[in-house]
Amino acid sequence: MRMVMNGKRVQELREDKGLSKQALAEAAGINRGTVRRIEREEPIRVKTAKKVGAALEVNLRTIGQPYYEPERAAIMGAVAAEFHLERLQRA
Repeated sequence: MRMVMNGKRVQELREDKGLSKQALAEAAGINRGTVRRIEREEPIRVKTAKKVGAALEVNLRTIGQPYYEPERAAIMGAVAAEFHLERLQRA
């Protein structure tokens, strides 16, 4: 599953902690390009988002929202999407 993080919020949290993009990437165990994609609000894997949340010491609900590819969202429908959103928020 993929999600989109609130890029501005991630950047604010990163800067508040005095971290460069490289330092956040190292703390989260990801590469700097991924941090750039997060801050541009491009979809990333949920497990990557969890790593970033842990490195920034915040809950995913603070910085993320689910992302569904258009064809997958059409198949899943509104009820299934709501179910996955609730599950993601509990993670």
